Amino acid sequence: MRILVDANVSRSLVEDLRRAGHDAAWIREIDHTLPDPEIIVLAQQENRIILTADKDFGALVFHAGHQSPGIILIRIKNRELRNVRILSLFAEKGQELRGKFCVITDHAVRTRTLLQ
Repeated sequence: MRILVDANVSRSLVEDLRRAGHDAAWIREIDHTLPDPEIIVLAQQENRIILTADKDFGALVFHAGHQSPGIILIRIKNRELRNVRILSLFAEKGQELRGKFCVITDHAVRTRTLLQ
C-alpha cells in the first residue's frame, strides 16, 4: 500500500510499515515544513493514503473541499498497541481504505467516504 506518513507519526511506525511491505513515504524525510494542504496535494500526486494524528485533515477534506486518496486519523492512546492496531488495519482493510476517512482508536475504526 502507498502511504504518506505525516511528520507527527513516529519513526517506529514508519519502519514497521516498511518492514510489512508498504511503500511508506514519511514527511519528516521529504520536507517536515510542508503545510497540511500541500501534504494533501502530494498525496494526490503520488496516490498515497495519508496517515496522521492531525485532526486538521478532516476539516480540509470535509469543509475546505480538498480531495485525498484517503486519510487515516490515529487516535490511539495505548502506545503499546498503536503500531499493532495500524498494521492490522492495513492488513485487514487494504485497498478498502482508498477514498475513505478513517479514525482508528484503541477499540474501533470509524469510516466515512470522502467526496471525490
